[in-house]
Amino acid sequence: MLPNNCDGYCNKRIRTFVISDGEKKIAIVYFYANNSERETRDIIAKSGEGLVDRTIMVTPDDHSCAGSSMVATYLPARPCDNMYNIVRKTIEDALSSVKEVSRISFMVVKLRAKMIGKIISSMLEGLEKVGNFVSRTFWVPLALPYFVFALFLYFLN
Repeated sequence: MLPNNCDGYCNKRIRTFVISDGEKKIAIVYFYANNSERETRDIIAKSGEGLVDRTIMVTPDDHSCAGSSMVATYLPARPCDNMYNIVRKTIEDALSSVKEVSRISFMVVKLRAKMIGKIISSMLEGLEKVGNFVSRTFWVPLALPYFVFALFLYFLN
């Protein structure tokens, strides 16, 4: 579990699983977050050194996390306090529960899924443009009455 001071995460839980072919081990660390910053990916990659051959950070790329923060609508997953040790512990836990599998079976389920990521992205871009415009021009309705009043007084004299 990540501490509460981490930015860009919709959920503080971490899911880690390890796969191995007997020679090499790969840890996949899943965060429910927006895309991540390079520093975050580097910390995750380093946290598996000496335990596994490769550590991969995965985040959902469906923009379902966008707008979940009151501070900013879209923050990428950022490094936070003690992240290295927390992720390393989850990798160790996953390694301790690795089991040999003799048979693998899977089934592909095809669903009618709607891609809403592009719609949410375009909405966020639009909101950002509107917000930028408003932040540049919010003073106009505040200052306009004073300006008109000053012109009125100027032309009265």
